Amino acid sequence: MKKIWNKGSLSDRIREYQSHDQLEDLATDYKENVVDELLRYDDAYGFGFVIAAWIAPRLQEFRQISPGLTYPYHFFIKYGHQKAEEIWTTYMEEMQFAFDTVAGLNKGELDRQIKEGLCTKREIEKRVKKGLHLFAEYLQELEY
Repeated sequence: MKKIWNKGSLSDRIREYQSHDQLEDLATDYKENVVDELLRYDDAYGFGFVIAAWIAPRLQEFRQISPGLTYPYHFFIKYGHQKAEEIWTTYMEEMQFAFDTVAGLNKGELDRQIKEGLCTKREIEKRVKKGLHLFAEYLQELEY
């Protein structure tokens, strides 16, 4: 694995990487190189960002390995298989959007959409809030 460790906070380094694969390399490298320092002050200051950058690639992987298989059972009881799968897929997309946005993984695309008038910052903030609330509400349902 290529070493990508540099001085500076984890938050600063994560912002440099756009793909989930690079974030995985960064996370591994961070663990290997920071033995005595569990949490730097500047990482704690942007702790939501650090957590989002950790969750985003794992949530994406979960979505890829479990499409249509993992919706909450009470969705099935209430809506039946097809509608439960549609609702759960929408919820998972909202969760992914929230973590990708907080981690800055989709920043370029969102900046473009705002510039072109396709959405506003307020709409993005509302969508992020919704995704984070869904994640909190359904955390225990995220099983394969």
